Amino acid sequence: MAETTGIIELKKIVQRFILKYKLPDDDFVNYLEHAGDAVRHLNTYAISAYNETTETVSSLGVISMPSDMTGLIGVALTYRGELWYFTEKQFMIIKTADDDQMPSDYDSNWQTYGTTGAKNQYYFRIDWKGRKIYIDGAEGQDVKLQYISSGLDLLAPTTVPAITTTAIDAYLRWAQGEIEGKSINEQMKRDRKWENEVRLIKVNGLPSYREIKDYFFSMTTQAAQR
Repeated sequence: MAETTGIIELKKIVQRFILKYKLPDDDFVNYLEHAGDAVRHLNTYAISAYNETTETVSSLGVISMPSDMTGLIGVALTYRGELWYFTEKQFMIIKTADDDQMPSDYDSNWQTYGTTGAKNQYYFRIDWKGRKIYIDGAEGQDVKLQYISSGLDLLAPTTVPAITTTAIDAYLRWAQGEIEGKSINEQMKRDRKWENEVRLIKVNGLPSYREIKDYFFSMTTQAAQR
């Protein structure tokens, strides 16, 4: 895959790391594994990117999780040009049998937003152990699934934002210290470097001044609010 100014292949970061620190080429696979750990951490806690796929809910109300899914952002239907997000229903009972029946509290008599309580029509519950998402209210429909990915692709070259290069380098330096048995003080120094790089990535992902201003302006009116 050709590189752009914003994306780089993970294996090239590792190759450059080995070159910069004069490590044996035989260490490539080992450090690529450590780089994968760094990418999983960054995708989960620091990088604001996410994956969005269109999934078809089975007639029994089940979605199988994508293999790279590590966290859920939301499940939604497209409605009037916008996304209508489902509400998590923590007490929905998850069956142990594979796709044999609907959750036991399924009720087709949903209330609309014109009734007291303004209840959502669509609900979900996550089964991380079974790697499934159970849906109430959108059986047989196509839904938008937004989720955090591990960032690792087994079928194609793994790419990461170029901005993460120094953070991955810092993590690999820490891993190198563990392998070589560096002193505790040296490892603490390398750990702080990794933490600082992650912090910089988080700061880079904060909303801009313009976005924050637009948000507050959207919440204000010329009349008193009740």
